[in-house]
Amino acid sequence: GHFKEPFSLEELTSSKYITFIERSLPNIFTSSRSTGFGILGHTKDENITWGAGIFTEADDFGNAKDYDDTFNFSGRVTFLPWVQKDDLLHVGFGYHYQGVNEGGSIRYRSRPEIHLGNRYVDTLSFAADDSNVFDIEAALVYGQFSLQTEYMMASVSSPDYGDPSFSGGYVFGSFFLTSGDHRKFKKSDAAFDRVKPKNPWLGNEGTGAVELALRYSWLDLTDELITGGELNNITLGLNWYINNVTKIMFNYIYADRDEIGTANFFVTRFQIDF
Repeated sequence: GHFKEPFSLEELTSSKYITFIERSLPNIFTSSRSTGFGILGHTKDENITWGAGIFTEADDFGNAKDYDDTFNFSGRVTFLPWVQKDDLLHVGFGYHYQGVNEGGSIRYRSRPEIHLGNRYVDTLSFAADDSNVFDIEAALVYGQFSLQTEYMMASVSSPDYGDPSFSGGYVFGSFFLTSGDHRKFKKSDAAFDRVKPKNPWLGNEGTGAVELALRYSWLDLTDELITGGELNNITLGLNWYINNVTKIMFNYIYADRDEIGTANFFVTRFQIDF
């Protein structure tokens, strides 16, 4: 069917449930939803999960692109070495292979974690045979505090450009100011789930859940004969979860484009999901 390839903790966490308004810079190395065949599973206690699949790139409706006669492969394995009720430690590893049509090209580019912004780093299109992307991910939930991180490296087979490698990663921490609230992890999917305030504001005269978060992310698209640039971001987030399906998000983003300059953004989102 048409579904997300098993790769990357942040990508497999629904955009409705991510801590910041946009995903981090290295998310450009993921393929998100594709059309293909996959096998997913987990142990009986759900402390170990695995997934693998073969895909072809597709449009938003799941239809394979006419010009694409290559295939992608993605695989992911995760472990929960420590679990105690809602507290846990998560570790995962992922691999993504991207095929390229004969005589085709690859391009990586990214905005500074703001969807309406310009792309600050860009390799432009360059001739390539394929790419191999490796991912290491980890997360910790301990009461009202959580920590999450990922590192990705993309190794591109491109003899004309010196076989460049690109990399990126992020690390962020979050803390709920409201007692008893925490990020929820769905073990069977090895991804984060919906935050459910202990005392919703609407209908229960509570305060909702209030979360502070801070993220640092980086992306390096310069190597060998490719000079796509380097970008570093710091994002400060404040989230107010009014009830199970309603939240307001505020993000301040500081972006530093190496050897070019800096930019500041303030972004807000009001969200109702169903």
